[in-house]
Amino acid sequence: MGQQFADVIISSNAVFTGLSDQPEPASIAIKDNKIIAIGSSDEMKLYSGEYTKVYQFKDQLIMPGF
Repeated sequence: MGQQFADVIISSNAVFTGLSDQPEPASIAIKDNKIIAIGSSDEMKLYSGEYTKVYQFKDQLIMPGF
């Protein structure tokens, strides 16, 4: 299987994943309405293709999966 590109990548300085007690800077890659990866902005570049929409929400809180 080839590289899987996200449909959407969203980033924020305040992402709460539940893995730690506080929100942290992170990006989330989404494909077919499913989270395929969470990591740094640099890590998400691997999931960014020609048709990937990228959104930056600065300090707005993001809670993926809720």
